[in-house]
This record gives sequence, C-alpha cells and structure tokens, in this order.
Amino acid sequence: IINTPMALYNYLSENLVKDAQGTCCISYQQSVFFVPIQDVKRDRPGRALKSVKGTRKLHSIKTVKGGVVAVRNLSSFCTGCLRGIRECKNGAYVKQWEEIALQRQKKKKQN
Repeated sequence: IINTPMALYNYLSENLVKDAQGTCCISYQQSVFFVPIQDVKRDRPGRALKSVKGTRKLHSIKTVKGGVVAVRNLSSFCTGCLRGIRECKNGAYVKQWEEIALQRQKKKKQN
C-alpha cells in the first residue's frame, strides 16, 4: 500500500528507475526525486492565476507560452497531434485548439 509520499518515492525508485546495467525498465528510464515539504516554496509572486472558465468541460490543455494555454474539448493521440505538425485525424470529433491568456488573481489585502 502506498499511502505516503515517501512510500511512493520508494516504490518508484525500486520499480520504475533504470538500473545501473540498463537491463530493468528499459522503456521507462525515469529519474525519481523526493523533495521534502519544507523545501517547496509556496509563496511564488506572479504565479497566482485564475482557472480557465469551463475547466471541467475541457479534456485537453497544453502550454503555448508563459501565461498562455491552448484548450480543446477532447484529447487526440493521432500522429498529427502528438507531433504538432499535421491536422488532427479525429477532427470530426475534436475541436480546434483555442488559445487563452491566463489572468492573474488580484492580490489579497493583508490586514
């Protein structure tokens, strides 16, 4: 049972990380890091953004550039979408990407 962050880290380190000989988990080849909670900086000025309106109806979101995301109603894993070089083969079902500029949240007044 994985019920703590450290238990997850231990499981991933033991099962999904490529070993020194390169014989285990060749298809994964992942690195796993554990960051203690006290090392996580939560107060990051300029990072407080409003959520995209209708977020629950969106199934596919990607970053375009800082402060801008592209959204659409469904995900597609066709070659054109994965490589981003061709039109979506599932275009009859998947809408076009719509770019949205994220809005900053207003700063909270401190008492």
